[in-house]
Amino acid sequence: MSQLFSQAKALFRGSELKARALRGSTWTVAGYSISQATRLGSNLILTRILFPEAFGLMAIIQVFIQGLAMFSDMGVGPSIIQNKKGNVTEFLNTAWTIQVIRGFLLFLACGVMAFPLGVIYDSPSLAYLLPVAGISAAIAGFNPTKLVTANRNLALGWNTIVEIISQLLSVILLVGLALWLRSVWALVIGGVITSCLKLILIHQLVPGPRNRFAWDNESLGALISFGKWVFLSSVVGFFVQQGDKLVLAAFMTNAQLGVYSIAFVLASAAWALNSKLNQLIFFPIYSELQDLSSEQLRPKITKARIAMCSLLLPPLILLILFGDRLVMLLYDQRYWDAGWMVQVLSLGYAISVGTNIGPFHLGQGKSKLFMILITTKAIILATSMYLGGLLYGVVGVVLGVAGSNFIFYLVSVGVYQYFGLWLWRLDVAVLLIIGAALAMTV
Repeated sequence: MSQLFSQAKALFRGSELKARALRGSTWTVAGYSISQATRLGSNLILTRILFPEAFGLMAIIQVFIQGLAMFSDMGVGPSIIQNKKGNVTEFLNTAWTIQVIRGFLLFLACGVMAFPLGVIYDSPSLAYLLPVAGISAAIAGFNPTKLVTANRNLALGWNTIVEIISQLLSVILLVGLALWLRSVWALVIGGVITSCLKLILIHQLVPGPRNRFAWDNESLGALISFGKWVFLSSVVGFFVQQGDKLVLAAFMTNAQLGVYSIAFVLASAAWALNSKLNQLIFFPIYSELQDLSSEQLRPKITKARIAMCSLLLPPLILLILFGDRLVMLLYDQRYWDAGWMVQVLSLGYAISVGTNIGPFHLGQGKSKLFMILITTKAIILATSMYLGGLLYGVVGVVLGVAGSNFIFYLVSVGVYQYFGLWLWRLDVAVLLIIGAALAMTV
């Protein structure tokens, strides 16, 4: 046992890519697990203090703010990770300056769009809630680039600690404000205060130089060259990530949308961790390995895929089988309709998580291909939801969200095959496992 422990310890030491990847993955998974447990605990408490309508309103606010953020994403973070000048001071300061300007523009956009959205969704309170929620975007614009630099170098320890501490403080704030205000204002104000606390924690805990306002034309050109396709990908990606809520908002009341948001929180946890690992771990790894051939990459991807599936598929399979019972156990009767939604959504996320190999195209600088794939996914999602809604109403839209993941997988197969990276044996095994779980629920 002592020898095994020493060998395992040795794997995590050193500055080699494998050691840094293992350390980064461990921090990411541990931090995400704590964050999700905290988020679930907060959710359970808040659903007993507030009403479903509050969560429905907050879902609309979050969708809009995230939409603005993605519609203005110039790919600053990915550019820092992918560009060989990503550790150069003038490059980082120029990127930070762009980020600060963008944050203020997002805040202004929230103020401009607040009243029209209140009319569109028949929720007059949005005219007051949205501008306040938009303050968080302005604050986040000041987050220093040392967060992304740490991500680039796979040194994620302090980043994770900041996330955990800010999450815990957020829960305490939200519960206290909810008990005091008993309205959606608790969620909005809590979000703004949490953004301030997170900014302070980053400056105090994460090592690295402070940013200053700067404007280097060469750095700006590099940021725009890579970021223009990331920008278009983010615009389309908004509809991929939030299109379900936009469509369902037209089909549902605020209370029903609040129930769906509960289902989404439960079903998307593993998928969100997969996205986080792709962003924080696999993207930097692919960037470092961008000169390798497909033959050299394939065995490395195979090992990573097996590890990811072993970690993320079991909880999704359990949600496919028992998601409805879990909702009935955790929530009161007002939220029980989220049960079947959890099962259906988990089916789609299982396909997505079990068959993707991460952002190899971004790591190789192919941001245009990334944009094309995201656009394709958005079209598939929109079409699936629309047809599902026409045929079966709300149930059909949710089925369309899940089904779009399988259709997009068929598209991904062609891309992976073209680059010599399709791992068909693993895909068959994953789909058989998911199919067996689905058969058990029928």
